[in-house]
Amino acid sequence: MAELKFSDLRKRIEAKQFSPMYGLHGEEPYYIDVIAELIEKHCLSESEKSFNQHILYGRDTDAKTLLDVCMRYPMMAERQLVILREAQMMRDLEDIQPYLDKPAPTTVLVVCYRGKKLDGRKKFTKLFDERGTSFYSAPVRDYQMPEWIEGYVRSKGKTIEKRSAILLEEYLGNNLSRVANSIDLLIMNMKEGDTINADLIQKFIGISKDYNSFELNNALLKKDRAKAFRVVNYFASNPKAAHLVMVMGGLYSLFSKLLLMTAVKSKSDGELAKLLGVGPYFVKNYKAATRLYSPVKLREVISLLHRYDVRSKGVDDAGTPHGELLRELIWQILN
Repeated sequence: MAELKFSDLRKRIEAKQFSPMYGLHGEEPYYIDVIAELIEKHCLSESEKSFNQHILYGRDTDAKTLLDVCMRYPMMAERQLVILREAQMMRDLEDIQPYLDKPAPTTVLVVCYRGKKLDGRKKFTKLFDERGTSFYSAPVRDYQMPEWIEGYVRSKGKTIEKRSAILLEEYLGNNLSRVANSIDLLIMNMKEGDTINADLIQKFIGISKDYNSFELNNALLKKDRAKAFRVVNYFASNPKAAHLVMVMGGLYSLFSKLLLMTAVKSKSDGELAKLLGVGPYFVKNYKAATRLYSPVKLREVISLLHRYDVRSKGVDDAGTPHGELLRELIWQILN
C-alpha cells in the first residue's frame, strides 16, 4: 500500500482493515503514538489480548527476538499483534528486512520509529510501502498550528475562535501531544453548544486572555505603547506567564517577517501569507506595521533581539531580571 493520510489510515484501522505491518516514522511523535494506540484498540478484542498482544521496546530487544515473536501463531484468535516501540533504539533493526519481504499473514507488526524519517532510498523502508503501510509523521510548523488546532477541534465536533487557536499556539507551541491534551481538557469542561474562547482558555489552561505573547506582538504591530507595557509589566510580575525565551522567539519571528515584507516586491495577500508562513488574515496587519517601522528600524530591532538574547543568557550582564530586560527591549523597540 502507498503511504496514507492520517484520516484515511484511521478509517481503515477503525474498519479493521489491517496491513500485515506498519512503518510509523518521523520527527513528530504524536501521530506515531495515536496510530499505534488505534491499532492496539481495534486489532484484538480484550479477551484475545492476553495471549496475542506483544509489546517490545527497541532498547531491550533484538532482531532475532522480534522475529521469533512475529512468526508465532495466534492462540484462539484470527491474528496476533506485535508492537515495537522506540524502534530507533534497536541496533539491528534492519536485520528484520527478510521478514518485511514476506510477513506472516496472521501477524500485524507495528514499528514505531520516533525522532526522524526512515531513509526512503533503502529497501528496508520501501518494503513497508510495498508489503504493508508506511506513515511519515511530519512536524507541524509554528505557522501551521492554528489551522491544526482548528482541525483537531472540528474532529471532536466542537468549534474554536480563530484568535483562541492562535492564543493556544503562542502559549503551547507545536508540541501536538501537549496541545491535544489541553484541547481535550477544554472540551471536557465545555457545555453543549459552547465555542472554545479566550475566557474558557484562561479558566482551564491558565493563559491570560489579555496578557500573553500574542497580545504583546499585536500591540507592537500597532505601536500601541500603553498596551505593550501593560503586557510586559504583567510578564515581569508573573514570570511563569511567559518565559523570556518564548517571548523573544515570538518577537524575532514577528520582526523578521516584517523585514522580509519590506524587501519583496508587490505581491497579493495570498502570496504574502505563503511567503511569510502566516494566515491570510494577518497580512493586512503586517502591511500596516511596515508603515510604522522603516527597514532601518527593523534591522535595528533584529540586532536588539540578538543583543538581549545574549544578555538573557548571562553574557555581558550582571544578572538583570528577565522582566527588566524585557522592559528595556520593548522600550528600545518603540522609541
